[in-house]
Amino acid sequence: MDLLELLRPESDAHADATAAADALAFEGWSDHELAAIVALGHRERLVRSTILIEADRADDRDLFVVVAGRLEAYRVVGGRERRVTEFHSGALIGEMAFIDGRPRSAAVRALTDAEVLRIRAADVQVLCRSEPTLGLKLVWEIAKVLSARVRRMTTTI
Repeated sequence: MDLLELLRPESDAHADATAAADALAFEGWSDHELAAIVALGHRERLVRSTILIEADRADDRDLFVVVAGRLEAYRVVGGRERRVTEFHSGALIGEMAFIDGRPRSAAVRALTDAEVLRIRAADVQVLCRSEPTLGLKLVWEIAKVLSARVRRMTTTI
């Protein structure tokens, strides 16, 4: 899938409510702005079972957008794996460590062969200095994803 197509609000990646809550919406963004976000990152292919993020790792603040495939976040509790959530095309992964700089709260691995766009935190910081309006728009999109996830959690209690 073309990354610009994936990031557009009318993309099929936003079809169901759960996927939409985990996906960056980019409503009102121009093609130029979307292309700038895509240019920040680089694509990575993952084979099934590949670990993308290790839990409790403090030196990794990268942000990921799922381009294709399915991934899952999980924690090991009492020696047993517990699934936190599943991610599909368009989903944002890694936003908590990206924002607060704290260690990763869960591990993430590919459930299928997958592809992600990796965006380094340092590159977003450069973007925020060089194009502050675009940087702010990106951070605002991340905040909306976080808000939607918290809202979804509170409605399921």
